[in-house]
Amino acid sequence: SSGGSSSGGGIVEMIVSGFSKSPLDTRRDFACNIIIAGGTSLMDGFSDRLQQELSEILMNRVRVVAPPERLWSTWIGGSILASLSTFQSMWIARDYYNEVGAAAARTRWDLLH
Repeated sequence: SSGGSSSGGGIVEMIVSGFSKSPLDTRRDFACNIIIAGGTSLMDGFSDRLQQELSEILMNRVRVVAPPERLWSTWIGGSILASLSTFQSMWIARDYYNEVGAAAARTRWDLLH
């Protein structure tokens, strides 16, 4: 894959890295259940190319799933997560965010960990 970034690789490299760090007994399921989401995944041929490149590198049967609602999947998932009662301790009040900005998220993260 030629998709480079300052963090040292593209989507193929990130998936291969995650695959190589996963337990051996989960790799087959992992390779057959790669789900892509977000705006970039809507580019023509993206899922086919990703599946082809991963199949060549991993030497495994690979299945890349590109659900039709993938443009909104991350928002839908975040919305579901935010609605769970276990997530309420992570909520940031609008007034607090307006007061301190993005530091509100870092402060909340530090308090939880």
